[in-house]
Amino acid sequence: MPEVSAEGDDRGVTRPSGAQRVVRIFDFEERDIHMEPVPLHWVRAVHNPPQRERPGFPRWNESHLDNTVSHSGEWSVKLPTRGGSTSLRLTSGVAPAIPGADYVVSVMVRTEGLQHAKAQLAARLIDSRRGPIDASERRSRMVRTDGAWQELSVELSGGHDDAAWIQIDLELLQPEHQALVGGFDSTDAHHVMLEDVSGAAWFDDVVIRQNPRLSLRAGEGANIAIAPDSPGLITTVKDLTGESLRGHMVVHDIKGRTVDETTFDASWAGRPTVWRPTLREYGWHRAHLTITSESGELANQAVDFVWTPERRRSTDEDRGRFGVIIEELDADHRTMLPELLRLLGTGAANLSLPALGLRADGAGEIEPSANEMMQSLLDARQEITLTLDRTPDAEDSAHDGGFDLLFRESSETEPAFENVVSRYGQRVRRWQMGRTGQDFAFWERGILEGVERVERVLSRLAPEPIVTLPWSATLAISPEAARDAALTVSMPTGITPDGVVHFGEALPLDADMTLVIEPTPIELVGERAAAIDLFRRVVQAWRFQPARIAIRAPWRRGEGEEPELLPTAELAVYRQLVEHLSGRRAVALLPIAEGAIAIVMQGRDSDAIIAWNEWATPEDAVIRAYLAEGAVQVIDPFGNMKEVAPSDGLHRIALTETPVIIEGVDVHLAQFRAGFHVEPPFVHSSARKHDLELVIQNPWPGGLSGTLRIVEPEHWRISPRVHNFNINPGETLRLPFETSFSVGEEAGQIPIGVDFNLIADRRYPTIRLAPTVEIGLPHVQLTSSYAIEDNGDLTVTLVVSNTGDRPLTMRSFAMAPGFARQEAPVSELQPARTTVKRFTFRGGAERLSGESIRSGLIEVDGLGRLNQTLKVD
Repeated sequence: MPEVSAEGDDRGVTRPSGAQRVVRIFDFEERDIHMEPVPLHWVRAVHNPPQRERPGFPRWNESHLDNTVSHSGEWSVKLPTRGGSTSLRLTSGVAPAIPGADYVVSVMVRTEGLQHAKAQLAARLIDSRRGPIDASERRSRMVRTDGAWQELSVELSGGHDDAAWIQIDLELLQPEHQALVGGFDSTDAHHVMLEDVSGAAWFDDVVIRQNPRLSLRAGEGANIAIAPDSPGLITTVKDLTGESLRGHMVVHDIKGRTVDETTFDASWAGRPTVWRPTLREYGWHRAHLTITSESGELANQAVDFVWTPERRRSTDEDRGRFGVIIEELDADHRTMLPELLRLLGTGAANLSLPALGLRADGAGEIEPSANEMMQSLLDARQEITLTLDRTPDAEDSAHDGGFDLLFRESSETEPAFENVVSRYGQRVRRWQMGRTGQDFAFWERGILEGVERVERVLSRLAPEPIVTLPWSATLAISPEAARDAALTVSMPTGITPDGVVHFGEALPLDADMTLVIEPTPIELVGERAAAIDLFRRVVQAWRFQPARIAIRAPWRRGEGEEPELLPTAELAVYRQLVEHLSGRRAVALLPIAEGAIAIVMQGRDSDAIIAWNEWATPEDAVIRAYLAEGAVQVIDPFGNMKEVAPSDGLHRIALTETPVIIEGVDVHLAQFRAGFHVEPPFVHSSARKHDLELVIQNPWPGGLSGTLRIVEPEHWRISPRVHNFNINPGETLRLPFETSFSVGEEAGQIPIGVDFNLIADRRYPTIRLAPTVEIGLPHVQLTSSYAIEDNGDLTVTLVVSNTGDRPLTMRSFAMAPGFARQEAPVSELQPARTTVKRFTFRGGAERLSGESIRSGLIEVDGLGRLNQTLKVD
């Protein structure tokens, strides 16, 4: 950032006290000049009609100076209670304020003897007529400190042109008044509020300090930068004190790593500067600005921003199938919404009427900014759904406005509802009755008759309206509801990616349905985990091809005074999802390992695989396959790309919990891999011949021919090992073969390695596939382990479970080098029961180190044998 210094020389300039860094300090060390019990310039703000109406602040709670306790010096001010609340107020005209300046008010507080009451600091700006500016009031947290000193503070924004003075309240509040200022929920009419009738709060060292006013944003738009542009952090520092200021800016990535930082002179008079940090990769970032002077840190501010690559694929085909649920939107942010959705790439938006500045039932005047926003969205071909709901102040049993049409037989409507429909009905077809996430439609009898009634009313002013009902994916959807109404179905936060598959299979996906993926709370798991979870759940939902997918608005309101929307990491990944899922459908699951997910996506123009590891071991969660003739592009959820070229004929891509999009794959070859398997998948563990089949599918649009050779397991007897084949498009071929293995064959998943020489749309290099079969005994589960005993012995433990429906009789055994074979019977083990067998090898801890121990089960009345090997470390 360039060094910018303030123009002129302010040495010798006399500044008003409101423009000084420290405006006032009240340390209550005034006994030498002030003998009254109430501190100088302060008044007891008690109930004293007609001068002051303040019920609950009785006159008998007399605040006074006290020298029994203090934070500094000898004196503090004590606010006692004998029942009721207590307040001490700084009189207006004592602490000046300058319009445009920001202030921090702080105080040290100590309480004793309180069980219900709490101490609080409040401050507000006063205009030149000594009247309070209500919008400026700020209140600190409420505390009971039990004898310890704690600091309370509030920040006052200078965004009030009529500000002239600062007023401060030091308060001891009983529960009645805590509820009035938001201390807790007091909506329960039967709640009994207990009060303290003794105890006190002491306040000391009240400081009013002017702070620099900061503005920090990333670019001119919505804090989103698209490559090749890089994010520009625009900083403005306004300070009226004339002090020399330094700024320090640091940028962190989504993993909390520092990626760049700078220090600069911040003493200029409000002139913006731009710094472009050097970023390692695309994604979500946070910039933090700190302003200091010689006296220490004065102010800080942060901004979240997203840097994302330019689009590599068109989203025009399916942009209308990706939406955003927007239930809250400040008036200052309406002009930003069309640009936000354009950058996001979505084509559908669900807007609540309060987002337009109306009541939930449509009452109120549509503000010009809301109308301009709607016109911009509609001109951009956004498919808008407008949501009506009962008003917040309606009784639980009451319905009102257009929402009420669902529940009453009359077709009369409120003028407010008609006003909304008449204004937007010609261009908005979709009308949702109730907020997204509600489930009343499942429980309400006659809801579909209500939908028909709403459609009739809407048809008077809107052509071919579509009435939408909110629903939960955890509740069954009747065929009638899916047929007679459009549905906005919420997939709750707690449903995992696997759970999305489970619920998705039960949804009537031929219905007009918007599937809403509810977000994981960022405050619980962090930005990165919430974004990754959203990515995986959206991909799993897309497998079922709902009419639309939507998420909650992926941004939050900035904490500064200027209107600002800050993108979350979910915005960055949703943009990538819109790009890479548009125009594609899931056609297969690529077998990798149990616990690893690889979904084959086929599109009109290009194909992809989206993959991640959920719980497979890292060494198993690796794609080792010929995916394309050349390099493929591996892209993370934020758009960072790397190329992976084949090595020895194979692409190798390690999978982690972070999903990857693999672009440039041969989708037909990926489908061929996904469809190739061995039947039956379970082979009885016995030394006899077994009849198996290789199952081959042809996903290519033309014929498939070639030769295959079964190369693994080499020690199995397999006949025949070589097959020639020719398969028509879309057909499946079964190639039988016989195999046998020895009595010592290990149980578990055994890969059947097959080398293919394929001719389809071209001649492919030799490709090895290795589907697995499980070697085992039906209805038996065996788990083996070993333990080193304190005396140097080694104990092998076998846990045997009967998963069948008949009693089980077998022989268990354990064999170790240099020791005699040990056996134990498993007799008449009943269904759903488990038994434990232990074998001890004396001195085995030392003698068997680095050796292998063979253990297992042998059928008494058959040829079956279950073998497992333990490696002693």
